[in-house]
Amino acid sequence: MVSLWGRPWTRRELLARVGRLDQVAGVQLVEAADGAERGVRMLRFTAGSGFGFDVLVDRGFDIGRAWLGGRPLAWWSPVGLIGPGLHEPGGDECVLWAEGEVTQAAVFGEQLALRRRVEADLGGTALRITDTVTNTGATACPHMLLYHCNVGFPVVDADAELAYPAGPGTCVSDACDPGYRRLLAPRPDFVEECYEHDMMPGPDGMVNAAVINREAGLGVYQRYSRAALPHHITWRQLGAGTYVVAMEPSTNRDAGRLDARARGELQHLAPGEERRYTLEIGALAGTDDLDAFADRAGLLAGQARDPAR
Repeated sequence: MVSLWGRPWTRRELLARVGRLDQVAGVQLVEAADGAERGVRMLRFTAGSGFGFDVLVDRGFDIGRAWLGGRPLAWWSPVGLIGPGLHEPGGDECVLWAEGEVTQAAVFGEQLALRRRVEADLGGTALRITDTVTNTGATACPHMLLYHCNVGFPVVDADAELAYPAGPGTCVSDACDPGYRRLLAPRPDFVEECYEHDMMPGPDGMVNAAVINREAGLGVYQRYSRAALPHHITWRQLGAGTYVVAMEPSTNRDAGRLDARARGELQHLAPGEERRYTLEIGALAGTDDLDAFADRAGLLAGQARDPAR
């Protein structure tokens, strides 16, 4: 059963009212045609709820712009863009999806394949990424993965906050701010900051973290498995013109491969071995949704361990 525009719909009821599903929601292949972006292909998802996003086909299936009710959710770099989707009804449900594969290979080096599936439910306000990383080479290969998720204005603005199920984070940058969980207005002289968090999962093993803006009545959340992605880094860059907060669930700490190797934390994939990751990114809208999310995060934060140093 699909929930859309305040009421439930069966597949029969919905299809009786439209010429085809694309009238309500769908996935459309489009191509940028201006300037440096010319030729970049995008899969444009529209979920029928006012939620939509672009999948950048020629950028490794990264997520580009995202919006809810016409309001942007993601930060968009001033650089812009440089350099097959289907809908799948199943009973009275409908999932919009696209799949692609990225190869990372070098002679005498790694041979990795990333298979990515992006999904969104008709009537929903979230997208799901399922990644399968496979070592297709003949030798073991180091493996690290980080999801860099940029959140922008109007979610990011003065007095917006980080709703995390975690205690105080560990600053891993030169610039630090004890009150970093509450955001500031843009400042021309802002110096970027990074914080690591030990996130507390819920009973289902999943972590739910968000940037929420109560004044705007809008937020962006992410949901992922703590077992698969045990580390989380937050990047704050609240500069004028570069005004963005990134939430980054990761297999490793912020310091990189040499640090992971020194700590004995560097993972390897054996020949033919694969790892599977899932990440949900969605929008929160309205006071009730924002308060409920923040309350759940606050409850878990009270159970969090001291941050690892």
